[in-house]
Amino acid sequence: MTGKYANTDLRFVILLIKEMKKSRINLLLDTGATLTLIKVGNLKSETLIREKLMVLTGVTSHQVKTIGKIRAIVRLGDKKIRYIMHREK
Repeated sequence: MTGKYANTDLRFVILLIKEMKKSRINLLLDTGATLTLIKVGNLKSETLIREKLMVLTGVTSHQVKTIGKIRAIVRLGDKKIRYIMHREK
């Protein structure tokens, strides 16, 4: 992460997710988060989206609108884990 709000203490993880355009993605690991957001531009065009419009408000009162959710398959070593991610506009 770079720029005005960069924080060198942030911890990112690299995940292998078959629904991603590049099959790998760097994500910020937040063990206290209720859900995971993913930007539309990171997903393959054929990824099935289940429509679920939501407006989320974070601890800073900043709002994010979602357009739906996907069921992703995350690979961790030899395990495949089904994981729900919400698509951000």
